[in-house]
Amino acid sequence: MPESDTYPGISKTLKSGLAPIMTALGPFSVDFEPCGSVDLYTGLRRIAAREGVSVDSLMPNIELARELKVDIVGNVRNVSTNICVQVICEVKKDDPLRLNHLAQLIGYCIASKVPYGLLIGANSPPTAGFNNVLRGSPHLTEFVMNGVTQHLSICDYNIEGERITVHSYGRLNSLTLLARSIARKLQD
Repeated sequence: MPESDTYPGISKTLKSGLAPIMTALGPFSVDFEPCGSVDLYTGLRRIAAREGVSVDSLMPNIELARELKVDIVGNVRNVSTNICVQVICEVKKDDPLRLNHLAQLIGYCIASKVPYGLLIGANSPPTAGFNNVLRGSPHLTEFVMNGVTQHLSICDYNIEGERITVHSYGRLNSLTLLARSIARKLQD
């Protein structure tokens, strides 16, 4: 199975995992869109169409999303205020997670000013060396760049069981903590 075939299942699993947590925290809608062969802008445009809002309302600097070929984009919207926060997901399948994969995700998040990123190994756990780097350098999962606090998490996705497990690196080491952080950002 090619990596891109995992995107719909991961999107569905993330949405079904985050949506109940987010709705318990407030008036939030959650959506994820597999991008694969389209850019971040197109993925956000598809979400906007489903949400019945303009694509510009999802992301103030929407032009930054053009030509970025991310694997999956998530959007969480405060339905009372229409303020949104995005999550970029970078997926690796059959290739153990390494520092260069995290660097790719960091680049996407910084370039688009998206504050949340998930590096997801689809049946591809982190290498021992990457584990050591993350343990010794927790600042790689949360830092400020150009005035935006970047929150990154490392996850495993079990293809057969369609389950997401968030690793214990950094502050956002569960879907619940990710949801709480997003809710705080949307309620500020």
